[in-house]
Amino acid sequence: DLSGAEPTLLRPGMISRDELEEEIGTVNLAAAPSEADAPRPSPGMLDRHYAPKARLILLSREGPMPSSIEAGARIGALMRSAAPPEGTSMVITLPNDAAQYAHELYDALHRLDAAGATVILVEAPPATAAWDGIRDRLERAART
Repeated sequence: DLSGAEPTLLRPGMISRDELEEEIGTVNLAAAPSEADAPRPSPGMLDRHYAPKARLILLSREGPMPSSIEAGARIGALMRSAAPPEGTSMVITLPNDAAQYAHELYDALHRLDAAGATVILVEAPPATAAWDGIRDRLERAART
């Protein structure tokens, strides 16, 4: 947002805040609205945005199936490097490159929805600036 005295980053994206600041100086981060139904300057700032129809669960690391999955769920997974948890019936492997991952993410979510997944497990992205935008979108999609 360039409408104020200083630029404000509304939501993380593929160009990191650090990269923006190298070019234009200080960039503020947008504050979260104080009320859940308050208007937002960008639709990407909604609490739950970019969500598939299936319930999305971020996996913090390779491990057992999360215990919160209901019996009989059709489980799909988006993985980069870890093996999918046992019981996963549909697996899509996405690239380890953040830009390519971002390019393929929504198509992969739509494909798992179309295949009938009721739960989608997603290997959490790395906690680095290059992955901030992807992590933001996945965290929003995982909100219930």
